[in-house]
Amino acid sequence: MQSSCPKCQGRKYRVERKGDLAHAITCECAKPCARCGNVGYVYAKQQATFSEREGARSYDVLVDCECRVRERRVRQFNEARLPASSAAATFDNFKPAKTEQARALKAAQSFAHGYSAAAPSRGIVLSGPVGTGKTHLVTAALAHLLLEKGARIDSFCAAML
Repeated sequence: MQSSCPKCQGRKYRVERKGDLAHAITCECAKPCARCGNVGYVYAKQQATFSEREGARSYDVLVDCECRVRERRVRQFNEARLPASSAAATFDNFKPAKTEQARALKAAQSFAHGYSAAAPSRGIVLSGPVGTGKTHLVTAALAHLLLEKGARIDSFCAAML
């Protein structure tokens, strides 16, 4: 079993501060891509029926490699232009001090982990006094949606209109 990279904890990307913005980059541990050799595409099997007489057949098709998908997600995250203060915001480093904060963490995690582009949710509302972690949780959820789930920022903007 391969050990996790100490810089990215096995995610193959990192989020750092770059000037006034949070900036995602592909980790060095993911370069060069072991799967495609940095070509960006790999072959995959796909089954399709083009003729009832012949029935279903299996075909090799060219699909995006995980490295290409990751680069697209990193670019999308950077286009979101999140403030540098949110670069370190993750669900893992949010430490709830009160029951309400623990409930907010659970709600934000449930929203982010349960997201599906095919059936997007209506959203989430977090409220509370200053300094209770609302911004931390929202930016952690947004980072998860953009980098892990591949959600597109334009879909968020359209939902806000």
